[in-house]
Amino acid sequence: MTLWPTRAPRATLRNPGDDRGQIMGLVTDVRVRQPAKHDLVDKKFTVSGVGAGFEGTIGMRLLDPNGKVLGTGHAQSEGGGYGVGEFTGSVTITKPPRPGTRCTLEVFGDNPGLPDEGPTPGFNTRRVEVIVFPDLAGWLLYRVDPGDTLSGSSRSSRTTGSSPSRRSSRPTRRSPTPTTSRSGGGCGSR
Repeated sequence: MTLWPTRAPRATLRNPGDDRGQIMGLVTDVRVRQPAKHDLVDKKFTVSGVGAGFEGTIGMRLLDPNGKVLGTGHAQSEGGGYGVGEFTGSVTITKPPRPGTRCTLEVFGDNPGLPDEGPTPGFNTRRVEVIVFPDLAGWLLYRVDPGDTLSGSSRSSRTTGSSPSRRSSRPTRRSPTPTTSRSGGGCGSR
């Protein structure tokens, strides 16, 4: 059997809705998938998404409310220098703010030129507002049910050390409340 090379049809990308046949330019972009807007982050947190940058480099930095850089990081896009691909990296905060500070995460494609030759901090910059808790170890999940209050939830979880969810496998302690019933069939009657 002899195999002969074949010539594949040439692919042409066209701008949507353009009937003049103009060829679309190379697409570069950065999209952040994690963290999401208003997510809680620690001193070191993971950033992931899809994007492109010079030689596949994606830059990341965390800014305080005044625009001061608190931490940086970088990642390599799986698209390399030729296309958009997935990336995962981490940002390490070197100057932690006070707990609960709202900060801005900037994620961008690397600028290959001098600082005055391109956008700052880089191309396709995306901004995500996050809330920083430098000593965050984890959190409790809580399902809010009708009638729940913040003060009641706080008291309940302080007493048991766990979420007061009614679906919890661990029972929660509640302060006894006297109940009465005229018919004698209530919770407090025997």
